Amino acid sequence: MQRIADNILNETIEPLFEKTCVQLCNGGFNAIRSSVKAVLSLSSILQTSLGPRSMSKMILKDNGEFIITNDGSMILSNIKANHPASKLFVDIALAQDRDVGDGTTSVVLIASEILKLLYEMIEEEEEEEYEGNGGEGGEQQQQQQQLTIHQITLTSLLFKAGQVALSILESDQVSNAFQSNDPTILLKMAGVSLATKHYSYWTNNLINIAYNSIINTSRNNNNNNNNNNNTIDIQNNINIIKMYGIGNNNNNNTSSSNNNNNISNIDNNEFIKGLFISTIKQPFIINNNSNNNNSSSDTTDNNEKRCCILGFDLIDLKNKESFKTHKSISSVNDMDHYLSFKQSRLIFIFNKIKQMNINVVFCKYSLPENLIQMLVYHSISVIQELKDEDITKISTITGAVLLNNQDEFDLESMIGSISIISMYCKFENQYFIHLSNENTFYSTIIIRSPTMDIADDLEIGMIDALYLLKSSMETKPRYVYGGGCCEMSLSMALKRHVQKNNIKGLEARIFEILANAFSVIPSIIGSNCYPFQNTKIDNDSNDNDDQEMIDGGIMSIITRLSFLHGQHLKNQDVATDETSVPCKWGIDGWTGRICDISKLGIIEPLVLKKSIINAAIESCITLLRIDTIISCSVLNPPIK
Repeated sequence: MQRIADNILNETIEPLFEKTCVQLCNGGFNAIRSSVKAVLSLSSILQTSLGPRSMSKMILKDNGEFIITNDGSMILSNIKANHPASKLFVDIALAQDRDVGDGTTSVVLIASEILKLLYEMIEEEEEEEYEGNGGEGGEQQQQQQQLTIHQITLTSLLFKAGQVALSILESDQVSNAFQSNDPTILLKMAGVSLATKHYSYWTNNLINIAYNSIINTSRNNNNNNNNNNNTIDIQNNINIIKMYGIGNNNNNNTSSSNNNNNISNIDNNEFIKGLFISTIKQPFIINNNSNNNNSSSDTTDNNEKRCCILGFDLIDLKNKESFKTHKSISSVNDMDHYLSFKQSRLIFIFNKIKQMNINVVFCKYSLPENLIQMLVYHSISVIQELKDEDITKISTITGAVLLNNQDEFDLESMIGSISIISMYCKFENQYFIHLSNENTFYSTIIIRSPTMDIADDLEIGMIDALYLLKSSMETKPRYVYGGGCCEMSLSMALKRHVQKNNIKGLEARIFEILANAFSVIPSIIGSNCYPFQNTKIDNDSNDNDDQEMIDGGIMSIITRLSFLHGQHLKNQDVATDETSVPCKWGIDGWTGRICDISKLGIIEPLVLKKSIINAAIESCITLLRIDTIISCSVLNPPIK
């Protein structure tokens, strides 16, 4: 048997796979070191993009175009990460942005700080083990370093510390409850999300626009009193239209509040109840209250107008089943027969429209000119060449069903109604039409700016604010203070948890690492507020609002901030549940001062912080479980 085994081992074995695997990092320590270096490179990019004094990044693309933005999700989605750990962090951070709408930068910064501190701890353990062995092993031991602490042990303790942090976050030590749909709180939340963008100078009207859009869209769930089950569909019910540049707008809408006279003015952004559809064909919208020009006029009376949606082509009849007698046109008689059939079909359609008392005709395709003339002459509005997504929206708001053939005109259930239909404006060869019904939950946001880049950034900030409001309204109504106040409260609460529960050893070190990682947020917010000369803190102990000077830069500020939070925790130990309140000391992102965050109105929804902590810890756990990084390449590539 031994001889057979030796023969098998000595035989040349054909490769079982089409790819060869090369170990790039062998051993848990080397794999962690490689991942930490890759993640820290992402963190270094995003550090200066946190807070209201965040700096923008210029991202150059392969095609020569570039993007200027300070939004974390936009930066991560456009950079090319080569290391698998970096790619993993990018995917997790972008998932955070899709789920909650904000917090992408915080996820990367906290997670990278956790990994860095864990790596330093592991490195210390390895050095102590190496010195304990008398330095034996030499170069071979340094090349293949094995962890003295099992990686699963690290991930288990990190997960446990994260659960403790989440429980503290939901308690009255850190978060506050508020009345569901409280406009004051929701407006502050939207303002904090928009204030961190580099266009924050123009956020006054954007805050109200985001709030009004969310409130209007959530009205379709008003019958449900349980806020936890309130679902807001932003993607389908809120539409954002960007208009930029000067001289590209041909406005014919006299009812618009801004008249669209200055399309480049950011202050003219607005929220409009209802939806917008667009077409490249000029619409014919009839104003029944006047005898003015029929095209591009405004119909804003509250009378319900019956409407239908035509889904079949009335111009190209050659391939339609309705023209069953059609043969190839080879004579004058054939041409007369074809034109006669076409004319009779148009007359039939027109009579059906009149018979059903239809006031507005929406059509997926272009309509013949003679049919349009007949319809407009009889005060019937015509909107043609509509996109499929617009057809779906029209069907939803009007209740009309797409007519696929002329026989369906006899069905009353296929006909809908619309209260408001108006020509809003023409922008870049597109006609925008406003549709609305009473109690509609569709919302439209009009974004105006001088350039396309600014319009794109305004859209990103608006989407972040919308999803932030959505997540806060759909979940438990609680908020936390921003400006690093929440993170510092968590940091000090975790350290106090270790002391009160007499946690020792490795578990205590993991808790301390997580606590120190949270404090990186106020540290970076303060670091972005340079210079630190004459940095002050607000002293709320007297009416004169005296201020205490702090010297020594950001480290001195963070030390002072942690002391204030520690003193607050000691005071809360003797407080009852009814008198327990969160600490309000944080960093003013504009001045770098330690101040009462509640006075600045900087608050964030609890669900955002929970999602950030979960995403950061889960991403760290995923990387910590990796002990080997393997690169696969194709064997024997084909010869070109």
